[in-house]
Amino acid sequence: MCTIIAVHREGSLTIAANRDEFYARPALPPALLEPGIVGGRDAVARGTWLGLTPRGLFVAVTNQRTLRPPDPTKHSRGELVLEALRRGTVEGVLEHLRAVDGKSYNPFNLLFGDGHRLFVAYARDELTIEELAPGVIVLANDRIGAEDYPKTRRAEALLAEGVPLETILADHQKADVPDVPGSFLSHDMLRELQALCIHTPLYGTRSSAIVRLEPGVVHEYRHAEGPPCTTPFVDFTELLR
Repeated sequence: MCTIIAVHREGSLTIAANRDEFYARPALPPALLEPGIVGGRDAVARGTWLGLTPRGLFVAVTNQRTLRPPDPTKHSRGELVLEALRRGTVEGVLEHLRAVDGKSYNPFNLLFGDGHRLFVAYARDELTIEELAPGVIVLANDRIGAEDYPKTRRAEALLAEGVPLETILADHQKADVPDVPGSFLSHDMLRELQALCIHTPLYGTRSSAIVRLEPGVVHEYRHAEGPPCTTPFVDFTELLR
């Protein structure tokens, strides 16, 4: 998952998220992953990028941008999402994360909440956790508010204009970005990655999700099994009943 938009209000949480990945990496659509946990399945590492429980716990992960490709010997970040969901509550997730060694994973951002409280955990060697105040939060592949991620400001602006979430997730506008010295990604690729809905020959937006929940209940879970610019959203809320 590479972009997560969270509208965090007192007593409610709305999520709109795009999963960006290599086309060659197989994945499965939302299903009951194990008792009490619903989400898509990464068919390689068997974890998930976004998951929910019927009691309204939400957990999702994005990668953090790095200069080098991910280290395949490290633990799966998608498995960390499952481990968090198994805790069942925000307090359980917090307790679990305090014992996690950030160095054992490739860098990541973990967003989690329950409609009452919302947190983000950043891991780049050390793992830090922040509680987020109510408002609009856009998390991509860096810390919230990172200056060189124009796609996050684009999403915020579209949301302020009243653009529907489905349309925001399907937005293709790109912005120029500064070079990242030492990066394995070319400048052209860095620019392509600033679209909310990404299309490149090998990598792009593979699926999308829209979630609406309150403490104790998920009101809506819709999923598009493909880029949201061309793929309709299907309602999977019944999986959480």
